Order: sequence, then C-alpha cells, then structure tokens
Amino acid sequence: MKQLKLQTPRYRYLEEAFCNWLTTMGYAEGTVNTFPVHVREYLHFLERRKLTDIKSINRQDNQDYFKHLESRENKRFGGGLSQHSINKQIVAINTFISYLQQVRELKIEHLPVRSKQVATHRNVLTLEEVKALYRATYEKGRENTKAMGERDRAILSLLYGCGLRIGEAM
Repeated sequence: MKQLKLQTPRYRYLEEAFCNWLTTMGYAEGTVNTFPVHVREYLHFLERRKLTDIKSINRQDNQDYFKHLESRENKRFGGGLSQHSINKQIVAINTFISYLQQVRELKIEHLPVRSKQVATHRNVLTLEEVKALYRATYEKGRENTKAMGERDRAILSLLYGCGLRIGEAM
C-alpha cells in the first residue's frame, strides 16, 4: 500500500536498504518496485501494534500478520485479498526476513506458508464468442481503419492461438 507512511525512522531505513539490496542482488524491476510496498504494509502493521524494534518481532507477530492478510479488505476492488495477493505478500515479507537474516544478522521467523490452494475458475471463451470477436474487427461503423482491424485480428490470433493472458500480449 503505497500511501502508508512509516513513523519509525529505523523502519524507513530498513525499507530503503531492502530496496537497494533487491537492486544490488539483481531482482527484476517489478520485484524491486513491489516488494518494498508489501514490506511497508508489514512494518506499518507492526507499528500499529507498538512493535518498533525489528529485533523484538516473534513468531506470533508474524502469524498475526498472516491472519491479518487473510482478513484484510482489498482496497482497490473491495472484498478480501485474493489467494494470489496473499501469496505475493508472503513471498515479499519472507524475502525481507531473509534479507534481515543474511545482511543484518537478525533472527526472525518467516511468515507461515499458505497450505491450502484455492482453485481458481478460468473463464474460457466459447468458439462462438471467439468468432464474434473476430467479426467485430471487420465491422464498418467503428472508428477503425483497415490497419487497425488487421492489428486487432493479429492480437486476437496471438492471444487465442497461444493461450496468452491479455497482459502477456501487450
């Protein structure tokens, strides 16, 4: 949660140092951008519980944070956090804890790993729905040039033919 502000100077320093460590270790740009945000939420949770010394964090604190993630509201979309969001948070926090253990030589227990997997429902288009998408690229009333229709058909062919997600084609 990008808008959270950490009050504890040591926590702000650790967040920044963790980000620098991720960069130094060659983590992907997306990881370098998102992991510190997840860590900030974790540290903010600890601050709200009056835990401002990273050395004092124990197993129960981490289990409480894990429970917090399972019940936390999704601020952007409503409802609770998805299984995927919780897993990303856990990986980020466990990477941060590994950083603390390796670089800062602190002994902190990792967050519990989520044991149950929730089956996700995939929405697969029918053949008729795919044909309708292709037909839409030929419609004349659209603010669409011939080149744009060809482009749209190429994108559809790539997505459908390779089984890609929309983000993988862009």
